[in-house]
Amino acid sequence: MSSRREIIGMVDLLKYYLLTLSLYVFEIFLFKTIYPSWEYDLFWLNTIVRLCFVIFFAIVIRNIIFKEADNFYLKFSILIIINPILASSVLKIFSAFYFGVEILILKFGADLISSLIIFFILKRIT
Repeated sequence: MSSRREIIGMVDLLKYYLLTLSLYVFEIFLFKTIYPSWEYDLFWLNTIVRLCFVIFFAIVIRNIIFKEADNFYLKFSILIIINPILASSVLKIFSAFYFGVEILILKFGADLISSLIIFFILKRIT
């Protein structure tokens, strides 16, 4: 029984990341388009862009992966706030320590780290 649950978990993880990848292409495009003319802190640009996509993503994954979860939006609303702040904080730290590295590479790393953390929290609480 446990191995069946693990297989379902892996399939959900695969679906989660395929959906993430699809939406992430648009997020990167928007970030890359705005970044050169952004006059404010990098943290805020990433937070705003990420927040918009996380909200849309929540609606999509609720209907595809977490359709059986009770109170999904109530539980996910906290993560909607945490995800952009976590990803933007990691990006800010990366940009301070890896000054010469392309910003999109740093953004990808920060987003991947925060996305993994959020996925495993979601699986645990739903």
